Amino acid sequence: MPEVAVEVAGRLDAEPARVWSRLIDRDGVAEWMDDVDSLAGDGEDAVARLSGDETGGWIDVRVTDLEPRRHLRLRLDRPSSLLKEARVEVELEPDDEG
Repeated sequence: MPEVAVEVAGRLDAEPARVWSRLIDRDGVAEWMDDVDSLAGDGEDAVARLSGDETGGWIDVRVTDLEPRRHLRLRLDRPSSLLKEARVEVELEPDDEG
């Protein structure tokens, strides 16, 4: 199956350190990541419970790259019935306003 890439960019009116602290807060992930009810695990490996999954299923999540306060890359195994794998990459960069 061919690989598909989707890129989304945006600006948050907050300091990168504050954004980073919310990004890595496992207890607060459901507040910013649609379709995730909760996240459990530690270190590089975790599992996420998906909202809207009628089976209440969990998917495996792995941190594949991490540069604190700058960069986070995740791999999600079987995040839906249509996808074998999904990769999520977050880059934080301050702009001219901070």
